[in-house]
Amino acid sequence: MRKLLTVTNFLIISAAFLVSLILFVSTNLYSHGGGLDAYGCHSQSRSNSYHCHNGDYSGTAFASQEAFLIQLNSETSTNQSDRSIYKRDDYLPYWADADGDCINTRHEVLKVESRIPVTMSENGCFVVSGEWLDHATNKVFTNPEDIDIDHTVALSEAHRSGGSSWTNEEKNIFANDLLNSAVLEVMEDDTNASKGDKDPSEWLPPNTEYHFDYVKKWVQIKNIYGLTFDEKEKSAIRNILGSDIEL
Repeated sequence: MRKLLTVTNFLIISAAFLVSLILFVSTNLYSHGGGLDAYGCHSQSRSNSYHCHNGDYSGTAFASQEAFLIQLNSETSTNQSDRSIYKRDDYLPYWADADGDCINTRHEVLKVESRIPVTMSENGCFVVSGEWLDHATNKVFTNPEDIDIDHTVALSEAHRSGGSSWTNEEKNIFANDLLNSAVLEVMEDDTNASKGDKDPSEWLPPNTEYHFDYVKKWVQIKNIYGLTFDEKEKSAIRNILGSDIEL
């Protein structure tokens, strides 16, 4: 009986010691004087360091709060810079198929702008022939491979003019806008390449008779989407549309 009590006492004492050890270790690892600051961190007086227990930096230690703030500001600046950099894939990783009918934006525009009924591929997803008037050159095309779908206001120009603040979803909507007919139009591929992302102060269509309508569309799109005009751009627009145009 005494032997049984001795064993029981030993187990009780051992368990108590183990609990005490765990509490001691936990206290030294995780406790600190005072509360956490707005970043979920605190200064550790024993080591003169700065530790974070909550938030994005939970479990991270810094040499000081100053070092933490330098790191935080650096990452914030990088994120802002990344957003300001134009990335075409943010706008148009691929032509969208908004209504899910297998006909993407490019081929929807080809269907709408063809002057005759188009011929579709066997699966009904792609336009293989039609007749298109390219207003920029005043040329007619029957092979869709000879024409691009041009963004009247180029994606990178939109980005520089205010689109950089849009979400990727908003950028995709702009790039695939079928509701505003001025946004997308057929254009000879070589002519589209020469246009690039130039504004009306840098490029106008070879077809001079189309200048007025082209620039009018340009202004319409920028106003719809709340995009800005630079001074050279404004001057070129007013030379074509008149000085009374509000920009």
